[in-house]
Amino acid sequence: MANNDQKQLDQVITLRERLRAKEARLSQRLAEVRNQLEAVTITMGLLNRGQETDLEEALPAVSIEQVRGMKQLEALIYIARHNNNRVRIVDAKKLLGKAGVMKVSKNSYGILYTVITRSEKFKRCGPGEYELLQPNSSALQLLAAN
Repeated sequence: MANNDQKQLDQVITLRERLRAKEARLSQRLAEVRNQLEAVTITMGLLNRGQETDLEEALPAVSIEQVRGMKQLEALIYIARHNNNRVRIVDAKKLLGKAGVMKVSKNSYGILYTVITRSEKFKRCGPGEYELLQPNSSALQLLAAN
């Protein structure tokens, strides 16, 4: 019996190793696609030169499904981490509204501003634009706390 159990364990270990290798290949491919998407987005921005862009163009690395179910601060940190550690309140308001994280109303901007300033996890870097302080550690601590 012990020999049979060992054989099954070896098969499971082999399967786990194959799946980890596959995961590494796919994550590398995903990173390449994200870089290509970001390059195309930048090119489109240069070609539009100041014309208003769509929400998906403004936040290429974050989709509605990714922030659905998160709290407002978690979603803002997630958006910032995937957008060069920066978040624009106007873009975040649209994304969070579409994801159902918050209801879009006339004071949505003020709500997000309050969340950002009270969290002390962001630094103002321009009108309506904030930079995430300590991007990895604070986000991980926040997500670990839940």
